[in-house]
Amino acid sequence: MYALWLTPDKASNETLSALIKTLSNKFSSPVFEPHVTLLGKIRSINNSDSDLEKNTLALAKQLTPIKVSSSRVDCEDTFYKSLFLEIDHSKALNQANRMAEKMFELDDDFQWKPHLSLLYGEQSKQDKEKAIDNFLPHKAFHMELNTLQLIYGFGLPEEWRVIMSIDLGDHTAQV
Repeated sequence: MYALWLTPDKASNETLSALIKTLSNKFSSPVFEPHVTLLGKIRSINNSDSDLEKNTLALAKQLTPIKVSSSRVDCEDTFYKSLFLEIDHSKALNQANRMAEKMFELDDDFQWKPHLSLLYGEQSKQDKEKAIDNFLPHKAFHMELNTLQLIYGFGLPEEWRVIMSIDLGDHTAQV
């Protein structure tokens, strides 16, 4: 199974990585790289791996860095979305998602809700609320998503692999 991630600019990445590591240490949960999943559940059954790479490259060349913001921290009772920043929809972000959907085949049941996870695991709602109060006093985040990554993986983050990482709008990038 493959996914397309948009990853934040260097400064935002450093801030969010530190926050993710702090929360992961506090709750003994997996550490992972900050990202917004642009498209998930991509299978190579309909596309060969080289087609996936070519499509990823073509998409990255068509996109430019996307400024996003989040004014809300939320939590769910799902492992990969335990605690997350809800990313506000924007014209550029929605357009990037639609472009990716056209280039890649995905499961019909995939519901895209842009977010940036901060904690994976099965923590109690009370623990998540405490984490929000203790570690996220400023719930507003602004960042630029400037890299597209093709990720392969199942299971826990340590089993995931970055297949490609391309700067958005880089017209010189090649497979």
